Amino acid sequence: MRYKPWGFSPCGKLTPEHAPLDYAMTQGNLLILHRKLVDLPEAQNQQHLRSALECGLRAFNIFAQMGHQHYLEQTVGLLREFRHDHGDHFDALWAELVAAPLPTWLADQPEAPEPTLSDLQDRLAAAGVTNAESLQHALEADPELARAYSDFLAAHPELLMRSLIETLLQVEDNQAMVAFWQQLPAELEDPLLSAAEALLAQAQHAGEDDLVAALGPRLAGLRHICAAQRAQHPPGDGG
Repeated sequence: MRYKPWGFSPCGKLTPEHAPLDYAMTQGNLLILHRKLVDLPEAQNQQHLRSALECGLRAFNIFAQMGHQHYLEQTVGLLREFRHDHGDHFDALWAELVAAPLPTWLADQPEAPEPTLSDLQDRLAAAGVTNAESLQHALEADPELARAYSDFLAAHPELLMRSLIETLLQVEDNQAMVAFWQQLPAELEDPLLSAAEALLAQAQHAGEDDLVAALGPRLAGLRHICAAQRAQHPPGDGG
């Protein structure tokens, strides 16, 4: 007899009734990825914008109902960034989907949310980081940058994985995939593969066909490169 995993309905779908927190977190991830898919050449922009807002609203409502303040604040930040980036398109979609005025927390935005990830990326770029080797050199040369990098990884591992997956989704061919892998620190390979695999499974269960089509081949390509490299240089091989 085969048993369904925890949180899945009898039909095999991840649902808010059976696993509200997991479902809401998945919707938050899908909000980010639908926004990123808007930038891909094959994207149907308006549909991805609509799906992004729908996913964000689902996540917001569930986190609010469950009282998960940390995840609720993250979702609020994502929706604010969404409106900042897409302006009139966001407002039109909001009017269509919600049929109510923008709430105060969305209409009256602060000057700018704290760009923790952007700040770190800017500092790494200014230090000349383009791949794992230059990252290591930069961290060794600048103790403050090394501390900021370490603190960020410890405090926001989920944001780092999201950023890497977003970058992975922009890879267009094998050459670009090799370049992406070369820039990926070795210690992040397995966490990224696991995070991308988990997101792909969530997307499959949620029926997000566009995301499955975009992420699946890219994940397979990255796995192939990692496996080939490890076969050439097994752990413990000093060559």
